[in-house]
Amino acid sequence: TRFYQGYILPEKFQVDKRKMHLSSLIFSGQISKEEASLEMKNPIYPEELLHVDKDYVIKKLGMTSSDFEEYMESPVFDHGYYYNEPPTGVQVSLIRRVLSRFKQLVIN
Repeated sequence: TRFYQGYILPEKFQVDKRKMHLSSLIFSGQISKEEASLEMKNPIYPEELLHVDKDYVIKKLGMTSSDFEEYMESPVFDHGYYYNEPPTGVQVSLIRRVLSRFKQLVIN
């Protein structure tokens, strides 16, 4: 989780989860905007820890460093790119609603 949120998300997907977390802390009054701004100036991932974690993750995934770099440089696809068929329950619910409205129209 640390490596994914601290390296892969910001580097590949340009998502810095610190923004969301700090925003919620500001909203709840736990920190000020200035404190959050200072926190955002800190590096996301300490350099020494990054190398250790990166080597560990690459090894656990059974990849080579070049495989991992190829993945990091590969294009990012939007979620909509992948077809996601709605579960059957959703389809049944939709059919019931449509038939119910049709029945109301026919009776009236």
